[in-house]
Amino acid sequence: MKEEEEKVQEEKKRKEEERKRKKEKEKKNKEKKREEEERKMEKKKAEEKKKREEERKKEEEKKVEEEKKKREDDKKEKEKKKRKREDERKR
Repeated sequence: MKEEEEKVQEEKKRKEEERKRKKEKEKKNKEKKREEEERKMEKKKAEEKKKREEERKKEEEKKVEEEKKKREDDKKEKEKKKRKREDERKR
């Protein structure tokens, strides 16, 4: 009888330890998955930030080019008017 009880107790203990191990393993897997998701999100954020920065740089370069062209056009227009005035004076 006593031997039977010991076997039952050992079986209970073994099952409890197995349940604890399984629970711990699930907990570790959840943590690992969460960390992986976090890394993915960080990577995605970094890529989006890089993309926005590149777009901002392109816009800035475009703006600089437009300003440069406008200055050149203004300079040409000024030269044209100057020549026209000189031509008028010569007449």
